[in-house]
Amino acid sequence: MSQAQNRERKNRFSIILVVILSFVILLSQSSFISEMESRSWDWRLRLPNVLSKADQRIAMILLDQESLEYGVRHFGVYWPWPRQMYEAVIKYLETANAKAVAFDILFTEQTAQSLDDDKDFVNAVSGKLPVVTAVALSQDKTLELENDLNKFHVRQRDIVAKNTKAKVSPSESWPIYNFGTLPFIELLEASNHFGNVSAAPDSDGVFRHTVPISYFLDQPVLSLPLSLIIAGQGRNDLDLDPLRDNQGRLVINFSGQAGSYRSYHISDVIQSYANIQEGKEPIIAASEFADSFVFVGMTAPGLMDLKPSPVDARYPGVEINATIADNFLNDNFIRKIDSPIDWIIALVASILAALAIFFVSKVARQASLLFLLLTICVGIPLVATYYGYWIPLVLPTMTLILSFTLCFVSQYHYEGRQHKFIRNAFKHYVSPDVINQIVENPKILSLGGERRELTIFFSDIQGFTSIAEKLPATKISDLLNKFLSEMTTIILASGGTLDKYVGDAIVAFWNAPIPNENHATLAVNAAIQCQKRLQELQTEFERDFGTAIKMRIGIHTGMVNVGNFGSHERFAYTVVGDAANLASRLEGANKYFGTYTLISQTTRDQLNDSIALRRVATVRVVGRTEPITVYEPYDSKHLNDELRSSISSFEKALVLLESGDLDQALTHFQSLNSDQVAKAYIKRVSQLNLEGFEAGVWSLVEK
Repeated sequence: MSQAQNRERKNRFSIILVVILSFVILLSQSSFISEMESRSWDWRLRLPNVLSKADQRIAMILLDQESLEYGVRHFGVYWPWPRQMYEAVIKYLETANAKAVAFDILFTEQTAQSLDDDKDFVNAVSGKLPVVTAVALSQDKTLELENDLNKFHVRQRDIVAKNTKAKVSPSESWPIYNFGTLPFIELLEASNHFGNVSAAPDSDGVFRHTVPISYFLDQPVLSLPLSLIIAGQGRNDLDLDPLRDNQGRLVINFSGQAGSYRSYHISDVIQSYANIQEGKEPIIAASEFADSFVFVGMTAPGLMDLKPSPVDARYPGVEINATIADNFLNDNFIRKIDSPIDWIIALVASILAALAIFFVSKVARQASLLFLLLTICVGIPLVATYYGYWIPLVLPTMTLILSFTLCFVSQYHYEGRQHKFIRNAFKHYVSPDVINQIVENPKILSLGGERRELTIFFSDIQGFTSIAEKLPATKISDLLNKFLSEMTTIILASGGTLDKYVGDAIVAFWNAPIPNENHATLAVNAAIQCQKRLQELQTEFERDFGTAIKMRIGIHTGMVNVGNFGSHERFAYTVVGDAANLASRLEGANKYFGTYTLISQTTRDQLNDSIALRRVATVRVVGRTEPITVYEPYDSKHLNDELRSSISSFEKALVLLESGDLDQALTHFQSLNSDQVAKAYIKRVSQLNLEGFEAGVWSLVEK
């Protein structure tokens, strides 16, 4: 590949990288990408065996439709319930030695039934069993009096002060609220644990995250599930910072669809407590709640606490809290890889896609690499899901596809221009099949060339100057066009590369730009076919131009430099080296022997059996001190008995001559009276001093 091509490729690659980086940044800020990533996570959670098992230490007491009907039957009220019903729940759980209970219900007003009802409930909340009271913090001003907010602030400060092991991050790390919906004042003052039930879904309305800590002014307030676990365990050494994302949220690790946790009708719990008071068997054994973390919440459709989740479109809010508590209890929140790591992953994937396009030439390999990269981009997040990690899938995959598409279009446009250039540059010099191979691998056309063994073909029309003097210019042009077209067609069809025309001469070579181990055989066969076709055209040439055409060909195989020896702007694919000069000398050597095709020893050594040969002579050509043996080739398939006999007789004469038996050699040469090479030897042997013939070597001088 040329330096200009390398520079252009690097420039295009740099531009693409800038565009890709812009894509990554823009896409990462897109709410569409965020929602698509969230939905891809929901899909991953539905894979087999991904969801964790529900911790059986967590239980739910549900205010469901059946329980509402129980309230109507026993208390004559549908909703809201009298507080003594909740008091019964606390008392029963206390009897059962539960760890703690959290009410996922806001008690904002005093009961309408009886103040004593509220008093008994408040006393139960402040009793031996840890009870978490719900508050709903807010950024919007509520109807609560400022005095109540101040009392909550003071109460929460006292609770935090008593908990000397508190381990929470500074307020700037978590949401800060100035308002809230609070429990009625007596309950607020009696409560020892508060839990924030404010929860916001993701942008698509699905609950996937939880915020464990919020701040009310300067005091931390735990979420309801976290407060329950800490109240029940008597510990608060959880380190939440490594788990949260850049918005201070934790990713909920769901245990399954709704109903994954142990649940009981609140009416059965209330009735069980009443039965114990009366000395009867409870409906629910107290042991069911031993060492349990219990949530009391609502699932009745009329109370509207059903929320969309990744695993169920109608998931009870209380069970979402139960799931969060499970995650705190087992420290198994989902570990989410968030910005800027997702940007880095997307950028790396995109760069790999760009590299696949720019530095891999074959489309099949590019497609394979794209498939491999897509498999990695999708496969790693899928596998990571089983280990509790949320690795971004959508942003890397989309940027990978966008990058690949962008690079592919860029490369296609560039290669389209490059292919057009190559086809235009080579369409007159090599066959269409060779052009297709060059287009697939343009690297073989390196500026400055490479060292390679080639078989070089050099031809010239015998006596063309005399022929041209007898013809008008238009006839000369027509004759050359006809001759060169016919010969070039044969050369290109054999896999040869046309180097150039020098007047009536043709220079061609084999084994470049496409390597071919049979280059010598292909070149010699092409020469035989050219001579055969020229013989077929003699009648046409004599008719149209009044003359016969004969062509001399020299072929030599040797090491040369081959490549683009032009410039970046002007293409000139050619050969440079002594081997090319020797092919030209062999073409001229035909004049001494009356032959029309001569090949060198190095070419002969690489031929297969399809070509028959006659050893012509050992010659020393102009410009070379070392002699070489030259041969005249024939097509073995068309070699008749007469010609075989003639070749055999010539070889015997040549052996006699080289052994010094001149008389016998001359006799054999004279028997070949129609052989032009034999005539050349007769002329030389007949000279007494054998001028120019030393130790069997012909020293050729230019004629």
